[in-house]
Amino acid sequence: MGGFLIGLLAGLKLLPPSEGALEVLSDPPGASAFVCDVFRGVTPVTLEHLPVGPLPLRLSRSGHEEASRTVSVNRGRNSVRVRLSLRPVTAALMVRSDPPGASVWLDGQRGPETPARFEALPPGQHSLRIERAGSVPHETSIELSPGQEAVIAVRLLSAKAVYYRDAIRRQPEDPTNYVELGRVLVRNAEMDEAFEILARAIETYGRSGRGLDKGFAEFLSAMRQAEPALDDGHWPALFRKLVDGVRAGPLDERIAGVLDSFLSSVERWSEVVALAGICVDKGGAPATHLLRRALAAARMKDSGLFRKDFQRVMEIWSGQPSVSCDRVLLEALGELRRWEEIVQYCDLLLASQPGQTFAVFCRLEALARLKRQEDFEREKRRLVEQMRQGVLGLNEYLLLRPILIELGRRADLADFCEACFPPQARGPQALFWLLEAHYLKGDWRETERISSELLAHGIEPPGRSGPLGFQPNAAIAVLWAAAWSRMELGDQQGLGALLVAYEGQKGEHYWVDAVRGEAWRRRPEGDPPKRWLDVPRTDRAPGIDGRLDDEAWQRAGRSSRFFDLYTNAEADGHTTLYTAYDGVKLYIGIRGEQVNVSRPPPMAFDRYPNQRLELFLDPRCSYMTYKQFMFGADGFRRELDCFRGPFDHAFHVDDGWDVPYELAVQNDGETQSFELAVAFSSLDVECPVAGTVWGFNLVHLGARSVTFVPIGSDFHGPGRFAFLRFLK
Repeated sequence: MGGFLIGLLAGLKLLPPSEGALEVLSDPPGASAFVCDVFRGVTPVTLEHLPVGPLPLRLSRSGHEEASRTVSVNRGRNSVRVRLSLRPVTAALMVRSDPPGASVWLDGQRGPETPARFEALPPGQHSLRIERAGSVPHETSIELSPGQEAVIAVRLLSAKAVYYRDAIRRQPEDPTNYVELGRVLVRNAEMDEAFEILARAIETYGRSGRGLDKGFAEFLSAMRQAEPALDDGHWPALFRKLVDGVRAGPLDERIAGVLDSFLSSVERWSEVVALAGICVDKGGAPATHLLRRALAAARMKDSGLFRKDFQRVMEIWSGQPSVSCDRVLLEALGELRRWEEIVQYCDLLLASQPGQTFAVFCRLEALARLKRQEDFEREKRRLVEQMRQGVLGLNEYLLLRPILIELGRRADLADFCEACFPPQARGPQALFWLLEAHYLKGDWRETERISSELLAHGIEPPGRSGPLGFQPNAAIAVLWAAAWSRMELGDQQGLGALLVAYEGQKGEHYWVDAVRGEAWRRRPEGDPPKRWLDVPRTDRAPGIDGRLDDEAWQRAGRSSRFFDLYTNAEADGHTTLYTAYDGVKLYIGIRGEQVNVSRPPPMAFDRYPNQRLELFLDPRCSYMTYKQFMFGADGFRRELDCFRGPFDHAFHVDDGWDVPYELAVQNDGETQSFELAVAFSSLDVECPVAGTVWGFNLVHLGARSVTFVPIGSDFHGPGRFAFLRFLK
């Protein structure tokens, strides 16, 4: 020990008096040591021959931040010992995906869903895999530098889109692939490509010879939901592109036909007119394109162009040996109320093919609409005789029946029915149609006689079973007619027996309340025996602004008692209905939960959107003819003149009925208020006097659909309507 100390002291004596030593350690070890920026070794290291005094020391190691400090070196080897910690240098990574919500796998380990952030990553190469249900997995790698904050944004490809793109490559002439790809693109909000695919789909339908089908309609509906305004965004450019495509190249009649169908479905009549003109100029089938242009012109209220083109079509067809009966054309002309043109077209058809029954009946309707009574009677006598001879039978009668019902020609209906079903061939089915004809005619003796005969056949219980299974709810119709005729004939005993028998089944046998209500309406005593709402008279008409804050509404009749449309359970508080009237108008106020604020206007093939308010009025309490007002806060409005008798499973409408009425809407948070004013003159009725009763119902469709009268989703059931009772 003594020798060691002697040797150490001897060594220290050898050091120059102005130098010292420094022992340097680091955590972790392996750092390069620099003194005055001069490399002196790798830790742990003892640095010798350092000048005495303060010196800058710096340590550097790959993947770590540098550490620096000033040290004081004293004379002697063990005078100073330094330990510095080196903080690791890391990187960060942000991963985003479109759509978001994808799982991220980093270096084989699952991380959070996108948008995902990863901290304290070691620099260097890293692997990424991004997965989302319904999307193609995305794999990539990234090199991270020390201290870097990297961002990766990935657009995930829809697996269905990839599939249908591949299907288009394999089968480019199958329009179904374009439709399905387009629907995926709309769901992913890739509208630029969706519109390109829509154009290609239309062209492919044309080349394939297929008409636009349900799949295309659903695709188009999705496009309209995504971009509602046809005059903004992608739509105008699409219309121009399609029409210009026909203008630029050789005419393909199939593509032109499909394009006409598409433009008509979105009611772009100006483009239909332009397209037809291009096709005519290029030598296309003149009658076809002139007719398309004529119908579009009629819808644009361009009567001059309509008459000009329609007459040219008639001239072209008149030179042909035979003309086929085009039902679509006749239905379109009927919708446009072009009765003169229907007669002209039918005359042309029947000149070459007299037996075209549909044309005969369309012509008969047009004659009635034009009030050409002499021609109508002549044609009627001829058809009645053909029915008596058996040339025309049940099928023809069923074609003619809705026409005569819509025209209100009930006596004529009875004449045709009697001719169609001679006495020797009157089984239950014939008796059913005879019952309807005499009921509509108001021949109560015959109605009572036939209904009793049918009841004797055992047609009950209601439904499709029994001898009248061909007609849904036939038993209800027969019981309605039996009860009504007994009421009209004053047979109180017979009527009472029917009502008592079905009193406990009012859900199915709604006619019980209808008959009791009508009997009360004719001799009112006390309150009505069915749902009703009073309508007070007001001296000050409310301003139609949607606010429901006028004095008239404070004194209006009102009810908040509504029923769930599907379960018939009470749904109080959802909707409130207000009613008032003066010498000119009926006023309706509605306050309820907000619906359809952002729904686009309905398309031609979707004319009745599923979120709206529907008001039904039967001013004459006929239980058959009524008016329907449909409206929404989005500006949607439609009015229908309707007919549905007790014998009808379907209802008949005149959707060309256009009645002016005032409507205003106000939104207030989660509620909406509606105000309507309907002039009595527009309903073809006089101003009601105190005691007048109308039939009515209100249906509020929305997040929860409710109705004033439990109707079991049978909107068009005037026999179920409630009463509006007008007061002084």
